[in-house]
Amino acid sequence: MPPEGLRPRILLFEHTRSGLPLPALQAAAHRALLLVLAHRRAGGDPLSCLDAIEVSLVDDPTIARLHEEFLRVPGPTDVLTFDHGEIFVSVETAALQAPLHGAPYRDEVLLYIVHGLLHLAGYDDADPDSAQTMAALQEEIMAQLR
Repeated sequence: MPPEGLRPRILLFEHTRSGLPLPALQAAAHRALLLVLAHRRAGGDPLSCLDAIEVSLVDDPTIARLHEEFLRVPGPTDVLTFDHGEIFVSVETAALQAPLHGAPYRDEVLLYIVHGLLHLAGYDDADPDSAQTMAALQEEIMAQLR
């Protein structure tokens, strides 16, 4: 657990060619973490116990394997978050989804990072009301990051 007053560090790792400027994405992820910390849910959220958060930028085959192995769901997904502080982001899915959302590729990747951070902060999207709350907060944070 981090000492009182210290925030967890957020570390980015590129396991596939993303084409993104990693220092700029790292800085944006750090700002996102600070914004998410301001909205953290009280009471036992995983984020409060972490020294570091590792964000891995991966390809679709890698995230599909993790999706199947840990959630028993076949196929790729956009982001997977594990309570021990790992977030996996599919940069291939982000590249495909960004034009559909009218967003720059970098913003789509950052959106997935924010989504993972919100899960670590105690938010869930398992039911429609929770998903709506989480989506609104995601958009609020993304607006602050733009």
